[in-house]
Amino acid sequence: QHNYFVLRARDEAKQRVFVASHRLGAASTPAVVVPVMTAVAARDIKADIFFNRSAGAMHSGATESLIGRAAQSGVSIEPIKSPRLHAKVLAWDDNFLLVTSLNWLSADPVDLSTPKEIGVWLQGKDVAKVVVENFTNARRQE
Repeated sequence: QHNYFVLRARDEAKQRVFVASHRLGAASTPAVVVPVMTAVAARDIKADIFFNRSAGAMHSGATESLIGRAAQSGVSIEPIKSPRLHAKVLAWDDNFLLVTSLNWLSADPVDLSTPKEIGVWLQGKDVAKVVVENFTNARRQE
């Protein structure tokens, strides 16, 4: 049901969408980037996507091209080299958070014919806000 949550974030976010994933691959565009772009266009929200490294067909030219296209749509895609980013998180607004084993930006959740990934869905006051703030603060300390 990972794709379901991406679509929920696309349709429900009123302030922010935050995505972190270990790898950035070709599956990122239809699975995550386009839905996030749609949310930004519809409601002018903040959208930040972070990854550690490119994978598969996403050689540096393809990665840079995607980062540029996303930026033109108001979506920030940023590589995090240090410290190594291995988290897989989807958060929107302050109260919605999914922590998962799925590499959001390199695995296609629709193509998972048998369940191989697990996620924990949390909805509660400021649960996403705390995670995003901790991530932001940790980056400032680097």
